[in-house]
Amino acid sequence: MTCARGMGALLSFLCSGTVGIAAVTVAPNLSGVQKGQPITFVATTTETDPVVQVTFSYEGTTLTDVDDTPPYQVTRAMAWTTLLDLTVTATFEFQTIDPQQGSTDVDVVDITLNGLLQMGRGAVAGYSARTSPTGLSVSRWDWQYDTVPADVQMADTNGSDDRSSWAGRMVVSGDLSVAAEIEGIVCEVSKSVTVKPRQGTGWNTPANAVQDNEPYWGASVVTIAIPILGELRDRESDVTAFIVPQSGRDWSGGTTRAEVTSGPCNGLWYVASESFTVDQETVVNRFIKSGGPPPDENATNFFDHNNAAGGCIAGNMSNFVQAVMNHEYRGTPEACGSLEGHFGRVENYLAGHPSPGQAVEGLVSTSQAGLVSLVNAAIADIEDDIAAFTAHGDWNENGPNWGGPGSLGSGKHTRYNPDADDYVSGCPYGPEFF
Repeated sequence: MTCARGMGALLSFLCSGTVGIAAVTVAPNLSGVQKGQPITFVATTTETDPVVQVTFSYEGTTLTDVDDTPPYQVTRAMAWTTLLDLTVTATFEFQTIDPQQGSTDVDVVDITLNGLLQMGRGAVAGYSARTSPTGLSVSRWDWQYDTVPADVQMADTNGSDDRSSWAGRMVVSGDLSVAAEIEGIVCEVSKSVTVKPRQGTGWNTPANAVQDNEPYWGASVVTIAIPILGELRDRESDVTAFIVPQSGRDWSGGTTRAEVTSGPCNGLWYVASESFTVDQETVVNRFIKSGGPPPDENATNFFDHNNAAGGCIAGNMSNFVQAVMNHEYRGTPEACGSLEGHFGRVENYLAGHPSPGQAVEGLVSTSQAGLVSLVNAAIADIEDDIAAFTAHGDWNENGPNWGGPGSLGSGKHTRYNPDADDYVSGCPYGPEFF
């Protein structure tokens, strides 16, 4: 078109180069995306004047992208807002004419997911999902909670709705996600949920031992080859056990188990509470005590025989019996956690390791039988470790309850050697047995 002076107002407008003369188009590769995802835009023009650059601008933000090489194309993550028909504009700048513009609309949608991300085990938590922008119709919401025991799923298909919820007791950490198709766009949002261990005395296993608890315990130190002077054992069962209640190697009686019946942990079993204790007793052989029974009717008893003048432990048998008691309990002098006493070693181990209660607090399974197996395996490991730590074999041979220099008397804490069938001068094998 040739422009000349005196032409009408409309012709003057067309000849001015005002924005909108040339045909500018903006084509997205997608009609819409979930917030935060990218779209690629390609701008074209029918104008033949050389292009200097193309600037892309986006509704709702001051962000811009510039391209000066054809094809005029940019990729932008739509991360600042959610909006139906969000306008993207391409502005062409030319060498000799005024800028020209074109635009397109895209949908940017998302899911807003709300709810607690940290809670104590056993707490009830609720999660809600909603379309963004709000008010958009969704026919199906798909929830999933990924955990170590299992992935729990729930589909919400309660008609057209812009929101959904999922609530229940939380017993294990995991990744919570919810997905929905919004305006034809598949959206998914996920968040990590941390379930924290329960704290407090309810999960710290108490340990106790009653000393010299059964005065009539013990067998003759004469009639058996290796006499047992004392013992540490479970107070109720009278067997060498540490963590109770137990039946054989089954500790399930020490836990109350519960199943979650709704929400992200639906169908999972967990330990609702526990009642483990270490309830021990020490016993000392009655045959070595003062006033204990003699080996036969007319003989002197063990205590008096060894305490008599001229004996290996003359005048010192009371200390010997006390040392036996202390050896089973907390050493000499008595101290909680002493490595010179059997029960002290139990305390020492428990102080430096997770308690049985703490060991089962976080156990979760897809079935009650599976949870029982996990409980038994966890407690069996602790039981065996305590048994190994409290057993003889790595104790200080010079400790006050064992023998050697600085003890009750050199060699006087061990037993008589029945193979010698004699009393050895100096008592290298300990007190004399009949």
